[in-house]
Amino acid sequence: MSKPAEKKLAECLMRRKAVMVVHDSVEAFIKKFDDDQDVYQIPIRIEALDRVYSEFQEVQSDIEKYDSPEMFDEHLQERAALESRYCKAKGFLLMKRSTDANQSTLNTSTSNVQQVSAGFHLRLPKIDLPRFDVDFSRWLSFRDTFTSMVHSNADIPTVAKLQYLLQSLEGEAHKPFESVDIEADNYASTWDALLKRYDNKRFLKRQLFRALYDLPPLKKESPKELHDLVDDNQRHVKALAKLNEPVIHWDTPLINLLSYKLDPTTPRAWEEKTSSSDNVTLVDFLYQRVRMLKSVVTDLQQRSCLPGQVKVAGPTNSQKKPFKMVSNSATTESRSYAPSCIACPESHFLFQCPAFSKMSVRQRRELVSQKRLCWNCFRSGHQGRNCTSKYDCRSCHQKHHTLLHETLAAKSSSAPAVVSGQSPLWYFEILTS
Repeated sequence: MSKPAEKKLAECLMRRKAVMVVHDSVEAFIKKFDDDQDVYQIPIRIEALDRVYSEFQEVQSDIEKYDSPEMFDEHLQERAALESRYCKAKGFLLMKRSTDANQSTLNTSTSNVQQVSAGFHLRLPKIDLPRFDVDFSRWLSFRDTFTSMVHSNADIPTVAKLQYLLQSLEGEAHKPFESVDIEADNYASTWDALLKRYDNKRFLKRQLFRALYDLPPLKKESPKELHDLVDDNQRHVKALAKLNEPVIHWDTPLINLLSYKLDPTTPRAWEEKTSSSDNVTLVDFLYQRVRMLKSVVTDLQQRSCLPGQVKVAGPTNSQKKPFKMVSNSATTESRSYAPSCIACPESHFLFQCPAFSKMSVRQRRELVSQKRLCWNCFRSGHQGRNCTSKYDCRSCHQKHHTLLHETLAAKSSSAPAVVSGQSPLWYFEILTS
């Protein structure tokens, strides 16, 4: 392990330790809970518990990324242990909060024990139950969460456990149990029937493998669809790991399988990334790409709000002159392959990009310089003075693209307002007969 990775791992371990201190304090509060004095702290403790759980998931992911593969099983045990503790603690707090609300409606002449019992049967405590609807990739999570919150909780009566279980099942998973009577004796048989139906490791593995192969391929570059694809892929892989499948040794098949689902542009970007660095995984790269694409979309939305077209009062011309986009002839030499655009999420040449054309000349120059592209042909790997293209600016015949010609900016600033619906003259050229 490199020194930077060791340093990062040490920082993550310290963060996890700090997070667990808060979690331990909540558990200490639960252990010494006083029904008369501590009930008003419950909302604050629940908020702290949720925050700790979220922070733990984040830092634990970083630890697993930087630590050695041999520690992966131990990290999975850490996750499972925290999941169980979190569910048990939150279930207790939610039950106490709901029970206290019910107790206020009961006759105060009865004892506290009678109030809790009567309140429970009068109205069930409101617990955020997990849900399950025959999605086998979510069965393990549902089973473990329900077991921690309800099944293993001795404070919940058996008849209430049955009602919780039936409320947690949805759709096709609920149909076989629609006729079950709400009686304490029916809980054990219903739970066992549910386990026999869905808690089959061999069947679950087959379903998870099939789900990996059946992930829908992306037809175009989309941050949302890419995000959903990676999330679903990771969910299936983690479920297989929970079933003791050696997924940490499946890098090559999992990477290839996920690569086949990507849009046509992303694999090229992945190959370019791995050619310069081998320290990034495909999943990390895709999450980074999702963030980049979302940032680009947000930036384009903000640019669309900039003053570009001005509406002029009065009637507009019904006839519009034909127009075409200004481009160096060099950029039209080959259009058989459309690369990923640096100015928007689409795939086309830069000179064809509407978002790039809407920018001012200064903004275009800054973007081309930032991306280190040739000012003449918009390609990387060389500068404008070394460009071998035989084409140049159509306005001044210097070695830069026509869209970067400064005179156009001066014309756009001094030109009269453009009628809404017509194209700005500083990035379109009127066709002449």
